[in-house]
Amino acid sequence: MEVKELLKKVRKIEIKSKKIVNTLFMGEYHSAFKGKGIEFSEVRNYQYGDDIRSIDWNVTSRMNSPFIKVNHEERELTLFLILDLSKSLNFGTRDQLKKHLIAELSAVFAYSASQNSDKVGLIIFADKVYTYIKPGKGRTQVLKIIRAILDFDPTDAHSTSIEDALVFFSHIQKKKAIAILCSDFYSNQYSDALRHVARKHQLIPVWIKDSFEEMIVSGVNSPMLRVRDSESGITKSILPNTQTWKMNGPIHMEKRNGLLENTFKQAKIKPMIVYTGKPYIPVMLKYFKHET
Repeated sequence: MEVKELLKKVRKIEIKSKKIVNTLFMGEYHSAFKGKGIEFSEVRNYQYGDDIRSIDWNVTSRMNSPFIKVNHEERELTLFLILDLSKSLNFGTRDQLKKHLIAELSAVFAYSASQNSDKVGLIIFADKVYTYIKPGKGRTQVLKIIRAILDFDPTDAHSTSIEDALVFFSHIQKKKAIAILCSDFYSNQYSDALRHVARKHQLIPVWIKDSFEEMIVSGVNSPMLRVRDSESGITKSILPNTQTWKMNGPIHMEKRNGLLENTFKQAKIKPMIVYTGKPYIPVMLKYFKHET
């Protein structure tokens, strides 16, 4: 992607995500991601409306006047965006590609972290980890992350390894962090790594879906299609609207969804399911209201 085009896209996403964060999402982010604990700040005179449970009785008895303890949340957190940008994420319709949805979601999370003075880092993976940006703060860090996402090209990647990404994350992030894992989860053998990360960190899997993709699999109103596997490069014609396909397609999709949901359940985490071309902010708000 040319620099001028890249900067234009970065700016567009920045404006959109900032507006979302400032008007809709800020409160949910702060509530969902708690700080490390409560830190003592000062003792001051009791004022009308203060919580009487905060009264410092030792100081009150010495001063013959009510005083309260003032505490602040010890907040600084680290948020990691762990993004699957393998070739299967190039799927989509005229409305939106999966990878473009991931870019927008990532910008919303990154700006939310920045507005709360939290650190945000980035891991981009496909068949292996390709990009790592060390956690940092501020607008410059957020723009650096957005640029890296938009400019990534998985030309040489022919598969997806969620396991490699999670193992890498565990290696570089020893302290507890928030891990946002965005993927369509077309990958194998990562359940152990998922459970390991979920035990130590606040892991949120964001499951990227596409309605047209599901329609093809189900065989509903699907004409003959010329399709290409973006990872293997194999091209072939399919006719989803046949009796055999209609019988096997939904079974295959239901089985895959069931296995994936069971993987999340075993790791004791709940996925956020987001569709391309559909509003994602209501989904995010609902998810975090249920999680807090």
